Amino acid sequence: MVKYCPKCGYPNPDEAMYCVRCGIPLGTVQPQSQLSPQQQINNPQQAPQYQQTTPKYPQQQYQTPPSSLNSIKTPQQTDYVSFYRFTFDKVNRVPVILTSKDLIIKDTSIPLASIISANYRVVSDMNVLAIVLGLSLLTAGVAVIITGSSVNSRALIYGILFGIFSLIIGFTSKIALVNIIYQGGQLSMYNRSASEADFFVTCLNKAKMGEFNCTKGS
Repeated sequence: MVKYCPKCGYPNPDEAMYCVRCGIPLGTVQPQSQLSPQQQINNPQQAPQYQQTTPKYPQQQYQTPPSSLNSIKTPQQTDYVSFYRFTFDKVNRVPVILTSKDLIIKDTSIPLASIISANYRVVSDMNVLAIVLGLSLLTAGVAVIITGSSVNSRALIYGILFGIFSLIIGFTSKIALVNIIYQGGQLSMYNRSASEADFFVTCLNKAKMGEFNCTKGS
């Protein structure tokens, strides 16, 4: 018979009054028959029971990162260039828009694949308004000189010079004639700005070859 220590569980002899291991009094401990370790495991009432606990760790919550495809916005790219001041009849302006696939002139769309060539040339065209203004100023100046009317001589000189300048502009005015040859016909347009006509033809020829990189504004 042995006495099991109630504190450390050490088996002490039946006659022991104190625990051999930890030294606490064993006066109230009832002696029990000594069992082998295997018998103590099979007999849970006599064998010391141990409670096995699993350490708990805080569960970390992970959030799935948003898809990179959804978070990245595709920049809006405008693949067209608008040109103004083009006309068919030298009076009425028509909208001309060049896209990466078509050439849109007024209500007509011409596929770039059907365009054979595009070019322009500068031609002379009299500016009637400038001519009329110049003749009016020169006539008024000559009339003042002939009649001997009292007028500021400086204003008279400026008026005559401006009349001469207007006549020169009116008779030597230049316009650009743009010719577009495509499968099915030919198209001609006028533009008062030769630089813009040159830019338009350059962009059109590049787009026709598959290179669309025009960035100039209208």
